[in-house]
Amino acid sequence: MNQKKIKISIKMVIIGIFAVIIAFVLSRLFVEYIDELLRSNWQYQLFESESSYIVFANCIMFSNILLEIFLIYICRKFRKI
Repeated sequence: MNQKKIKISIKMVIIGIFAVIIAFVLSRLFVEYIDELLRSNWQYQLFESESSYIVFANCIMFSNILLEIFLIYICRKFRKI
């Protein structure tokens, strides 16, 4: 019984690490896409400096992680019912 719980918790940690990595990469790609779209269509640059780019990308990454946690919570709740 204890071994099974340890294996499940190790799997959850690995899944969590991959989720953070995926959220990081997707946030960077999304911010780059928005910036390129604005620059190509309207000749408008969204980010004046590199620090504003990083802050915006981190906000998107944080919101992606919160969304993933919320969806995992909903899925687990429905599985228990």
